[in-house]
Amino acid sequence: MVLTWQVYPARSPEEVAGGLPEPVLARVQAEAGMPFDLAAGPLVRALLIRMAPDDHLLLLVMHHTVADGWSFKVGLDFCLFDIWG
Repeated sequence: MVLTWQVYPARSPEEVAGGLPEPVLARVQAEAGMPFDLAAGPLVRALLIRMAPDDHLLLLVMHHTVADGWSFKVGLDFCLFDIWG
């Protein structure tokens, strides 16, 4: 089995809205729009949506204090390598 993925760093849900079904877009917007509680956390949230049996959308929402653009890519590469080697 070959697993492929694409990373779409986005500043707003509207940037990734193109082509998403309305219920999925609504869920993504709701998750991305939820504020962070810096005192209680979590500062990173993940949502996995099954689009089709072999197609999934992974949404990672994190507070800017957790990672900047460069460290996020390094961490994501490391995580995906660990999972799919």
